[in-house]
Amino acid sequence: MNILHLSSIELQSFLLILIRVAGIFSGIPLLGGKNVPRQVKAGLALLVTFIILPMVKSDEQILIPDIFSMLPLLAGEFMIGLIIGLIGKLVFAGIELAGEQIGFQMGFGVVTLIDPQSEVHVPIIGQFYGLLALLIFLGIDGHYYFISAIMKSFQLIPPLRAHISPSIYEYLMGLANGIFIIALKLGLPVSAVLLITNIILGFISKVIPQINIYMVSVPLLIGIGLLLIGLSLPLFAMLARRILSGMEGDIIGALKLLRA
Repeated sequence: MNILHLSSIELQSFLLILIRVAGIFSGIPLLGGKNVPRQVKAGLALLVTFIILPMVKSDEQILIPDIFSMLPLLAGEFMIGLIIGLIGKLVFAGIELAGEQIGFQMGFGVVTLIDPQSEVHVPIIGQFYGLLALLIFLGIDGHYYFISAIMKSFQLIPPLRAHISPSIYEYLMGLANGIFIIALKLGLPVSAVLLITNIILGFISKVIPQINIYMVSVPLLIGIGLLLIGLSLPLFAMLARRILSGMEGDIIGALKLLRA
């Protein structure tokens, strides 16, 4: 399809679709990271837009007389894409929070790495859990969730037909609260044992004050923590797979709330 031969309606439809797709690619896990070049994101957005343009019905009512009237509408389309990408990021934030809590209990609270996706300092265990979850996400073909979400977003919400209501903000806040539930589910087995270990070490320090409990506790907690993380990996993979599989339903739920 040659963009130079598009009519005014098709050209505006192309632009609206491109902005929404760009919003999705700027927020989804893996592609939404800062380590992905902008040229790659822009190229993928253009490619996907060209592919789905014939499948999206063009409505004559979307014809806008001038670019200034169109800017707020483009912002609305971009926001729809960002919401879809945000849902994926919220899930991964919960998984990384589980690792961060475990790392803090192990004594790794000040040990951080540079996250290649966000380019910020993150706890080492949280980074490990995040990368492991990303591998599981790719292993269950989770990236297809977002490809499917692009098509379903235009089926449920044609261009300029979105309705931003308070219900969508409540829905997103509920998903944000789910970050702590996800962290609790994934981190509870290891965190519980580390908590019990800390309590026992506290009693020992009171009963036998001659022992330098700090010198004993640091290597002990690190060793127990790493051992438990290794033993709990099958359970982590099972729970993470279940949580990541529910991401598609969360995206569809948000799209239904955005439908006018």
